[in-house]
Amino acid sequence: MTRTMQGLLVAGLLALALVGLAMWHLQPSAQPPGDWRDPATCRRCHAKQYADWEATNHAEANREVRADRDATAFLAAPPTLTIGLEASYLGVLQADDKRRHLQLAIGREPLVQYAFAQDGGRWEVMPLAFHLATQSWFNVFGADASQAASLNWNSQCAYCHMTALHKRYDAQKDTYQTTWDRHGVGCNACHRDMQNHVERATGMPPAKRARTVAEPPPAQTLHTCAACHMRREELTAEAFQPGDRIDDHFLPELPDRPDIYFADGQVRDEVFEAGSFLLSRMGGHGGVQCIDCHEPHSLQLRAPLVRNQLCLTCHATGVRGARLIPDPPAHSHHAPESAGNQCESCHMPVTQFMQRDPRRDHGFTTPDPLLTIEVGIPNACNRCHTDRDASWAQTAAAKWYGDRLETRQRRRARAVATASTARDELLALLESEDVVGWQAALTGLLGAWATEPRVTDRLRVQLRTEAPLVRAAAVRALAEHPRRQEFLRTSLQDPSRLVRVLSGFALRDEIAHDRNLASPELRREVTAWLDQNADSALGALRRAEWALLDGDRPAVVLHVQHAVRLAPNDPQVSAEARALLHAIRQK
Repeated sequence: MTRTMQGLLVAGLLALALVGLAMWHLQPSAQPPGDWRDPATCRRCHAKQYADWEATNHAEANREVRADRDATAFLAAPPTLTIGLEASYLGVLQADDKRRHLQLAIGREPLVQYAFAQDGGRWEVMPLAFHLATQSWFNVFGADASQAASLNWNSQCAYCHMTALHKRYDAQKDTYQTTWDRHGVGCNACHRDMQNHVERATGMPPAKRARTVAEPPPAQTLHTCAACHMRREELTAEAFQPGDRIDDHFLPELPDRPDIYFADGQVRDEVFEAGSFLLSRMGGHGGVQCIDCHEPHSLQLRAPLVRNQLCLTCHATGVRGARLIPDPPAHSHHAPESAGNQCESCHMPVTQFMQRDPRRDHGFTTPDPLLTIEVGIPNACNRCHTDRDASWAQTAAAKWYGDRLETRQRRRARAVATASTARDELLALLESEDVVGWQAALTGLLGAWATEPRVTDRLRVQLRTEAPLVRAAAVRALAEHPRRQEFLRTSLQDPSRLVRVLSGFALRDEIAHDRNLASPELRREVTAWLDQNADSALGALRRAEWALLDGDRPAVVLHVQHAVRLAPNDPQVSAEARALLHAIRQK
């Protein structure tokens, strides 16, 4: 076939696809006109906010494949990837002698991934993604293609890329019946009580429209963003509502878990932004919210980064107790127009995720080359000055800042990096720590010495703190203590669902022998948490542990087998699976 004929064929298929997709999109929506779940309804009164939102990653966090958006990517497929155009489906992936119809597009920029339906209600995400800037395909795992099998859209992507998603996983059948209100992040993902607002506003003259839509309380707007912008585990099948607290819906990952953060709080694995922000003084102590810097509809910064204008809105005026930095060049020791004089270069270093997705760290840490030398933590100086070593950077830092670098961050990082031998230092740090995220992380790390009297006493104090994340960390730290029932009994009625659920699971043996220890509602909460995460290896193992208490051999075997299928190469999963199977045989 000549090149001209190939071009005509492609053009013809594209035309057919465009017609087919146009007809398909013209079908009546599943949501009736005026439906409160449809952002188009909001556009009638909030045109500017809708226009700002429509151009964002939120609006197109997930969408159906479209001819006008995706044909270019499919036509650019490399020889090793067969993606074609058909009239009935825009994208067809031919691989492993199977034809898979690519129907979902995930993300807007800098890259787009595609998903296809599998049996059992599953959607699988391709490990290959299309990079818009270079108009090329690449593997998001790089050389580590072995992880590609873990890309389950229902459990790993959907919650944060859809609005009002309900995963609905059935462990017994190993199937999903996932539902959602809409693709992408719609208005009701961030605004509460939308139905009442729309119903009251519809038909009213503008002057009489009641402002019934509920905004999250100022102190909890961070929680609304963190519901998706944080690495966490879901506690419940109930959808998070704006204004809820994260500890009533999620178990956040903090630096007391290995290989997630560096010891000073810098991001190491993909933890997104809000977890790091909770570890910063601004987000974890100072009351700064995401929307103080980001306009919530357009997602644009509220002031330019050029000449540090955004940061200086607080740091040149002392707003909210911000440390005064009236003269950035004097502070940075870099030329005014250089990258080294930009606040974000030093305090928000960039990490590449998914090979080509650069994101700034929101932990706002201080560059400290000495920690690089001592415990291997990266520093912003050498991220920029790649031709120099950490000793060079440390010499400059010591000359410029001297004792000012002997900060709480440095002391804390040293203790966290050597946590297995730093009991006394962790205890001392906890006495003065005022950042909630770090209070929780340090509390969790003390679990290694939970049975030692001094540590036990401190952890019991942590059970009574105001912050739910800290109380939850104390529960986990005391979960294996011989006197855990005495210590955690009152935590079974804690106001925070996170604390209640972790306490219920920690006391699972005691609850199995004393049916009056936990209320039926608490049992339902623990079961809901376990069921919600039974499609992960760790979650399946926990579900098997819960079934073991009832002597339910079929359920133990089912969940253990599922865990091993999900993580066949994980020695810890294999060891725990064998232990559970041995235990159920002894019942």
